[in-house]
Amino acid sequence: MTLGSRAWSVTVVDAQISFETDPQGHANALILHQGGRDQKAKRIDDATAKQLEDTVAQRFKEQKPFPGSERAIRVEIDEMQRKQPTYEQMTPEFAEVARPQAEHVEALIGGLGTLQSITFKRVGPGGFDIYEVKFEHGSLDWRILLDADGKIAGERLSPIP
Repeated sequence: MTLGSRAWSVTVVDAQISFETDPQGHANALILHQGGRDQKAKRIDDATAKQLEDTVAQRFKEQKPFPGSERAIRVEIDEMQRKQPTYEQMTPEFAEVARPQAEHVEALIGGLGTLQSITFKRVGPGGFDIYEVKFEHGSLDWRILLDADGKIAGERLSPIP
């Protein structure tokens, strides 16, 4: 559903998308408005987009984890178990999303007990590294995306039944 020439509403989730434009009317950023937050994605040029696409495709083909992704998970588990999360290992945009969820993640990880193993499973189509993280009292499907600087740019945790 369109809200105008520069904004759209999505019916599957409660979210809106709008675009920032330059004086000539060319879009230079997309903004996702969801859950009281605005997440901005700056437009990139075609060459950068192609390079990113090729990198993700190569990682998907090779099925090798991004360097540092397992270490980032271990650091985050340690911080959450101590209830002392830091956000320096995250991109500023992801840290903004992660902060309000820290208490929930601390409770989830705290209830699982001692970390037993982290096993790389595969690279997902979007470039996320997918791990099975086993604890004393359960396991998590842990998906993590690092940026070129090794900072966490995205993450999703879900219990494995």
